[in-house]
Order: sequence, then structure tokens, then C-alpha cells
Amino acid sequence: MKDLTEVRMSRERVCDMCGDKRAEFDGRTKRGYWAYMCEDCFSILGRGIGLGKGQRIIYKEKGDR
Repeated sequence: MKDLTEVRMSRERVCDMCGDKRAEFDGRTKRGYWAYMCEDCFSILGRGIGLGKGQRIIYKEKGDR
């Protein structure tokens, strides 16, 4: 079964909530919408990790497949 707790991304994202930090999660918020979130914002607004909740972002290094 495919692991649905992580997503690989090549382009770095900024937190949609605070706009300051690098996004570490792509997840559903307690407000119902989805957003890229940093660790701090995810701990406050995130719904968790897993199917229908959210995923940890793994950034690809140049040359990774």
C-alpha cells in the first residue's frame, strides 16, 4: 500500500498561514480548507497526518527522482 503520509515536492513552498517560514506540511486546517503550513502553524491549525488530513512535505534535492 502506498504511504499517504508524505509527499515529495521539488519546489520549496512558503507557509500559507504565516508567510514567513518554509512549509513542512500540506494539510487540511481546522477551518476546513487545505494549506501549506510550517511546523508551528501546523501544530496549531493542522488536522493531523494521514488520508484526508495531511502530509509531511519531503523536498527533493536536485538530481533526485
